[in-house]
Amino acid sequence: MSSPIKLGVIGTGKHALQSHIMVAFGQPDLFDVTLLFDINKAAVDKVVSDGTNWGHKNLRAAKSAEELLASPDVEAVLIATPPASHLLYLEQAIKGKKHILCEKPIWNGTVETAKATELIALAKA
Repeated sequence: MSSPIKLGVIGTGKHALQSHIMVAFGQPDLFDVTLLFDINKAAVDKVVSDGTNWGHKNLRAAKSAEELLASPDVEAVLIATPPASHLLYLEQAIKGKKHILCEKPIWNGTVETAKATELIALAKA
């Protein structure tokens, strides 16, 4: 059996919690949730407490998204923030060689299309 994927999560809002985080918590053979970041520190601290209760003993709060994305304790990242921040976190995750799951929409309209196209090319490189 292979080791669980070390998962970091940026964004711990209601949708992320109900749709993704709790699913990952409930499958410790597949996911080892290691780092969480959200601008709402109290929300992160609550989710960290819940996660350790689910058996994710390595789980901790990151001080920043940059810390989470640079961590060797994260192999894959879930970006579950408002869409306006997606491209920023995607770029950092791609440069950090992380596997990525990003909430939709990945970008907002035609203004960001050039940047998104640039990031797709970077990910393929």
